[in-house]
Amino acid sequence: MCGLELALDQFGNYRGRPRSWCRSCAALWMRNHRARHPGEQALRLRAYYQRNKEVLKSKRRAYRLTPMGWAVNTWVRLNNRTINGAKPNWGSASHRYYLEHGVRLEMTKTVFYAWVFAHWAEAEAIRRDGGIPSIDRVDPKGHYAIDNIRIIENRLNHQNEKSILARIRNAASAERDGRGRFRLKSCTGEA
Repeated sequence: MCGLELALDQFGNYRGRPRSWCRSCAALWMRNHRARHPGEQALRLRAYYQRNKEVLKSKRRAYRLTPMGWAVNTWVRLNNRTINGAKPNWGSASHRYYLEHGVRLEMTKTVFYAWVFAHWAEAEAIRRDGGIPSIDRVDPKGHYAIDNIRIIENRLNHQNEKSILARIRNAASAERDGRGRFRLKSCTGEA
């Protein structure tokens, strides 16, 4: 397209052979094609998924069993339930509790991934025993920080969460006024 004579390394490969367009011309053509045909890639991907649904699901399940797959999936869930996460999910009732209480994510993704790789043996032991590994905060009032997380079985983590939520509901119901609304306390402690 551009008509310039370029070195062979400026051309991409297609099935082991150099393409007839240089990389910059191919990128220009692709930008123009996507502008003329918006949504075409999404339709192709959707059709591919429909044809290969079971294969893709099994690959995704297998990836989640790897240390990296589990770390990525867990990182996304942590971001959904923390107030400073990338995508706080206020629509989920279980996530709303964490968001309302201002639970923060106080570690970076790379530090979390390194922590998961260092503690992967714990997750594997839980899986061997038939459980599902889960991230738990050691101090339930603390934030998600490297020194405040551990890997425990999901069933135990869920039991901890239920007991904490039950205690909070009981305490909240004791502080309601006669019309079912919460009483707000002032700084002096008066209602």
